[in-house]
Amino acid sequence: MALWNFDAISRTLHDRATQIEGENLFNLFIVERHLPSDEFIEATNALTAIQKGHIAGLFIAGRQLELDQIMNGIILSLPDEVQIKARNFMELMHFLVCLHDSLQEPPYY
Repeated sequence: MALWNFDAISRTLHDRATQIEGENLFNLFIVERHLPSDEFIEATNALTAIQKGHIAGLFIAGRQLELDQIMNGIILSLPDEVQIKARNFMELMHFLVCLHDSLQEPPYY
């Protein structure tokens, strides 16, 4: 899955939540709370290929401060009412990246 394919990530999260227990309202509430808004997806899709490449390079280099500043700028450019959803989504993405990284490391014995 591409770094910037937030729309596909949203669909995957929603599909997975409904597969776990069908249309369980709690699962759907949690997913809805953490899915990005359409405005956030549009804002990230509006970045040029050069910008996305530069941001991917920052990610590979582990330059988290710069990445946080860029994402904060994108989020702050959105209307106030959708900023919360964008921040929730970025927290979820951070959690998933940390979880993925922890699963890749050898166990500590």
